[in-house]
Amino acid sequence: MQHSRTLCRIVITTCFALVLAPDGNADTFIAGGSITEDTTWTLAGSPYTVTGNLTVFDGATLTVEPGVTISINATFNNAISIVVSGQITARGQVAAPITFLGGDPAVIEFTSFATVPSEFIHCNLNISIRSSGIAPNVNNCNLSEGLNFSSTTNVVFRNNRFQQLSLVVDGSGTVIMEDNLFIDASIDIRGFSLFFFHDNTIDNLQSIEVISLAGSTLGLMSANDIKGGLFFIPGFSGGIVGNRFNVASIEATNGIWQRNEFQFDFNLMSVSPSNFLGFLLATPRQGLSFSENNFTFIGTQDGANNEFLLQVTGSPGLRIPAENNWWGTSNSNEIEQLIYHFEDDEKIALVDFESIATTPFLLCILDADCQDDGVRCNGPEVCIEGVCESTGKACSAPGLCIENPGGSFAICKPCFSDAECDNGIFCDGTESCVEPGDCQAGTPPCVDSACDEATDTCVDCLIDPDDDTICDDDDNCPTIANPNQADADGDGVGDACEQCNSDSDCNDLNECTVDSCGGAGLCKQTPVADGLSCEDSFYCTINDSCLAGYCASGPVNPLCIGIPGADGLPGTDGATGANGQPGATGSQGAPGAAGSAGAAGISCWDTNGDGTGNADEDVNEDGNFNALDCVGATGPEGERGPRGPAGISCWDLNGNGVGDAEEDANGDGDFDALDCQGRSGRACTDNEECQDGLFCNGSELCENNICTTGSLPCDLENETCLEDVNRCVPSDNPPGQTVPDTSGESSSGMCGAMSSVAMLMMFMGLATLRATRLCKLNR
Repeated sequence: MQHSRTLCRIVITTCFALVLAPDGNADTFIAGGSITEDTTWTLAGSPYTVTGNLTVFDGATLTVEPGVTISINATFNNAISIVVSGQITARGQVAAPITFLGGDPAVIEFTSFATVPSEFIHCNLNISIRSSGIAPNVNNCNLSEGLNFSSTTNVVFRNNRFQQLSLVVDGSGTVIMEDNLFIDASIDIRGFSLFFFHDNTIDNLQSIEVISLAGSTLGLMSANDIKGGLFFIPGFSGGIVGNRFNVASIEATNGIWQRNEFQFDFNLMSVSPSNFLGFLLATPRQGLSFSENNFTFIGTQDGANNEFLLQVTGSPGLRIPAENNWWGTSNSNEIEQLIYHFEDDEKIALVDFESIATTPFLLCILDADCQDDGVRCNGPEVCIEGVCESTGKACSAPGLCIENPGGSFAICKPCFSDAECDNGIFCDGTESCVEPGDCQAGTPPCVDSACDEATDTCVDCLIDPDDDTICDDDDNCPTIANPNQADADGDGVGDACEQCNSDSDCNDLNECTVDSCGGAGLCKQTPVADGLSCEDSFYCTINDSCLAGYCASGPVNPLCIGIPGADGLPGTDGATGANGQPGATGSQGAPGAAGSAGAAGISCWDTNGDGTGNADEDVNEDGNFNALDCVGATGPEGERGPRGPAGISCWDLNGNGVGDAEEDANGDGDFDALDCQGRSGRACTDNEECQDGLFCNGSELCENNICTTGSLPCDLENETCLEDVNRCVPSDNPPGQTVPDTSGESSSGMCGAMSSVAMLMMFMGLATLRATRLCKLNR
């Protein structure tokens, strides 16, 4: 295939030529042909006039400079196309947009051979755009002709103005449409698995359709302001949150509708092909719900002309949760008259509207809908999912904000610790305080998974209403639990969502399919033959025909092609913006120069400050006037105080004023200050070296390599220690009384023998001396 395409490129290059004007700022004429290598259309060569079919081959890029104008000289009898298998890069600027002229007969068509998306940025596109491959990204452009994308993937439209055109997008992947303005337009989105429609304004809506051929389309529709005729969205099961609808009618099958404002106006019926006024739930499915919405009806409602706030068809036995909504009244009987459901026909679903909101919800679409609450530290009030909320971002962290009552701004102080920066939100990470005292945002904790703020955890997904543990993005039946994902017919829709009892249960409201209830109670949609006539509900298309199971738009009705109006007058200057927040505190300046020396001080003795010494200033009367005079004269001696009580001798351990036996610490028989010193120790290595062989002075110990005296073996208050028998006896024995002795010798005998050995024992130390004293006492 690649070889044949290359050969074709050579043939085309040979057969067609580009006719260029001479060099200079003159018109450049393109007589058709082919572009096989990178080419730039410059501002110097503008305007470019294309008079024949032109092909941009794959591998080649046509770059258009800002400010360039391209005119395609096409007529109804001579359609001219720019066929793109490569890429067009048309990046204009706000002050230098790129303009394409030519009307509907002029077409830019992107083929399936394109491998990278083209770009149109800041362009005026007065031509038709078609795509059967990778769709171009269109941002910040004005479009006034039709767009028809088929078999495309991942379509992106941002900040565009669509006027009096039909937009048809059919493909797979994701559609993102944000911040666009649609005027007198019809929108038809089909086949995509994800659809994000955010912050768009639709004025005088012809119709909008979101239909999925492969199953329910997920995504989010939020903060849109939609005014016009029919809003048709049967294949969308995502969230419809915070939108304002001022339409004639809405038709839906499923979806989660929350915080929306619905105003159904009979006067808008003229732009809608439907004769139904209100919200039509056509064969609703499990998962459809309404909460915190405001429903308003303009005109007289009596049901005679299908005028209901909510009307249900089909799905008997299904309960549709619709609690906590405002219906214009809190009277349940009056609300019952506004809803056509099971209470009116048992063959259709029940709308459960209890409990009822007692007052309208304060909903919003734009930030301008929110009033300032007067609190500066919570930041400006903005519209978030249909509800006015404070941003809380006046300062980098709430704890660092100082309120300025009556002022136009809050005062932010620097942070000193990470705790001051914590905003309490788990999903945006942990904030920290960094130099020079500013709070720094943290790193979100969930990278490859969804973050659940309610539980402070990272989870596989947040949207799983049927609780079958399969995220809605991957669930082939997101509204009914089907954990095994069974799909008997292989059409991508789970069996649990295709159950039916009769062919009527399978009506998908598509005239290009034959709907039937097959085996095992499963719905089946079989496309009719291509080319059969059908009606796509767009007034500005004719000769519509079935293609691959849906109604494809035909050519534009010539009656819908108007003459471009003149440019409007420049707008007035906007109001002056509010003062910005105070800047950060600057760094500390360098130290200043040293100041000049102060005047000389006054001497401390110069009490009158005259600079000379006076007689009364010689305080110490030494004849000199100096710093000694600052001390002052010595004061008189005070009276002698009374005599204090006598102290206790250091040896008198019990304080009784007399010497007791245990207080003779040094064992010299006297009670004096020497007893306060205690015995002098001697060096030792174990207890054996300290033993003196005496019983009455206790057992000696070696502690910290010093010999110490152990505790006395006898209670000297009540006992007498006998060294010769190593015994303690009561001290109340009469003098001279014989004391039983285990050695067989009486104490009197021992004392009697003292005379013969007294001198010898006197040399044996303290214990002998104590024994002598005991003998004296006994005598």
